[in-house]
Amino acid sequence: MHQVSAVLITKNEEKNIGKTLAALATVADEIIVVDNHSTDATAGICRSFGAKVFLSAWRGYGPQKNYGIQQASFENIIAVDADEVLSGEAIKEIEQLKENGFRGVYELPLKNYYFGKFLRRKDYKKR
Repeated sequence: MHQVSAVLITKNEEKNIGKTLAALATVADEIIVVDNHSTDATAGICRSFGAKVFLSAWRGYGPQKNYGIQQASFENIIAVDADEVLSGEAIKEIEQLKENGFRGVYELPLKNYYFGKFLRRKDYKKR
């Protein structure tokens, strides 16, 4: 079985982060969160899911994400945004990849949270 780290960056995401983490927790062997000093309950919610939370001033989107990747214990990484939720289809696909091995970059079907609700259409993103 191949192990995988999930990496995400946050800033005041307490309204969204629970659904994102619940889905990730089904497939990730560790969750890395780089939090830009949230003033809400984001960091605590992340810790309640067993995430390793690293506080970091904003460096820019790419550098912040890369910092999280550097903290990951495993070679295989799923990088998602705090408001993206793995679909059931994506979870099954990741479970198969964990069983059979990863080979490159994959497009995963994600559910996006937008203006207070999840969009019906899945968004396929390379992660």
